[in-house]
Amino acid sequence: MKFVQAFEKPKLVKQDQDELDNYEYSLKLFRDLKNTNDYGLTRQKKKEKCKE
Repeated sequence: MKFVQAFEKPKLVKQDQDELDNYEYSLKLFRDLKNTNDYGLTRQKKKEKCKE
């Protein structure tokens, strides 16, 4: 993963401000969705544990 990131970072530097804003917004949406999913899975596991 770090090897790929080494090639991705120079691409980010070459982008203009609009492209960077879009990238950051997409990254935020991805992280928000992942955190929401992780939270739901954690809650579900706790519910199942309580039923036992």
